[in-house]
Amino acid sequence: MKIIKKIIVTTLLSLSLAVTFIPIDVFAINTVDKWDGTVDTSWYDNHENDSEYHITTAKQLAGIAKLVNDKTVSESFKGKTIYLDNDLDLAGYEWTSIGNGSNFARYFAGTFNGQYHIINHLSHHTSENDFRNGLFGIVSSGGIIKNLQVINADIVSNDDSLIAGVLADWVNAGTVENCYTSGKIENNNGHKFLGGLIGQCTADTQIKGCASDTNVVSTFSGDDCDTVGGLIGQWETSKAASLITDCWFGGSVSCNNINSAVAGILGANFDFRGPSGVIIRNCMVSTKNITCAEPGNITWITAAATVLVKNCIWPDTPPADVTLDEETYPDNNGNYFAVVRLIVDWDAGTASADPNFDQSKCGKSVSNFTLANVLTELQENASEGIKWVCGINHPTFSWNELNILADYTKVNEAKSKIPNDLSIYTDESVKSLKDILASI
Repeated sequence: MKIIKKIIVTTLLSLSLAVTFIPIDVFAINTVDKWDGTVDTSWYDNHENDSEYHITTAKQLAGIAKLVNDKTVSESFKGKTIYLDNDLDLAGYEWTSIGNGSNFARYFAGTFNGQYHIINHLSHHTSENDFRNGLFGIVSSGGIIKNLQVINADIVSNDDSLIAGVLADWVNAGTVENCYTSGKIENNNGHKFLGGLIGQCTADTQIKGCASDTNVVSTFSGDDCDTVGGLIGQWETSKAASLITDCWFGGSVSCNNINSAVAGILGANFDFRGPSGVIIRNCMVSTKNITCAEPGNITWITAAATVLVKNCIWPDTPPADVTLDEETYPDNNGNYFAVVRLIVDWDAGTASADPNFDQSKCGKSVSNFTLANVLTELQENASEGIKWVCGINHPTFSWNELNILADYTKVNEAKSKIPNDLSIYTDESVKSLKDILASI
């Protein structure tokens, strides 16, 4: 594990001052490239016909945005794969989203494989000329983002952009799998589809094995309203294959608008063009920190015109400072609804809850997310390739080390193998140390 390797290095440094003389490459573990705000496309120049690219620096990542966003010759990377080979720190510089157009032009359509690396300190505070917010602005036409962690994001959307998400603003007919986000995304101007992972999904997009600890905040309280989700803000024009599976949300959601739809997984799915709906299965909302100026508009999982929710898990009580009294909310039984079936009147522009819908078929509420049976049920119902494991506060995924306690037994085992005498620089002692680090 990454954390363990760092602990071992610290232990070794304390053993002897002589360790200082060991070549630095012995300790070159989990290096992080820090952005200086510049852009590099040299890795792509004269390699336009390559099918694979490997990037290691933040300025190369910024180069992807420059190539995709080019208004003259946009490179969508359709049929190509970009591998991230390093952890990156964007250092709070203003980020330009990858794909600043629409689902018709200047979008990302390739595969971005983060190889479970971390992108830290993504920052974007929008200007009047920039209407994209996330790491990716638009992903479309079969685009894939996978195996990526974006942490400590700081996104504030102050313009009239309609969509905002940490990982991506809009995913249209694409796939997002094994991705994690944290930090904050905030809307202060105009109504938006706002999400801790993705702002809006459309068509047959699929979201698999993803999670977020993002703080999702909307302070807008005008006549229009936001659609806010811990993971995804809104889903439109869904198709039969539209899917959210094996995902969790553990952050917070706050919304100031009394007309907004707010949820832990998907803010809302209206689908005015047809009744396909979005399949939501084996997902978990492990936080109670979801609030709205109108608490009756909150659902733990989603509100949808066509409900296709199964095997989901949610809290059995609302936040401590939220009261859903029986007189005002007679059908809530003191808690938020988990899933609401929406009855939509398109002529009037309204949506109301179906009082006859039975949410018990969608999953169950729990009081303690660390109980063994919660993990067991998630794994029993998991999709192929998804491995749920015990996390710090709730189940998570085997690759999500940020939410898994370190196993210190491996540290102790490794310490016992450290050579007793490192005071003399020799090829043998350096090899021994390398072997130990590589074995963990």
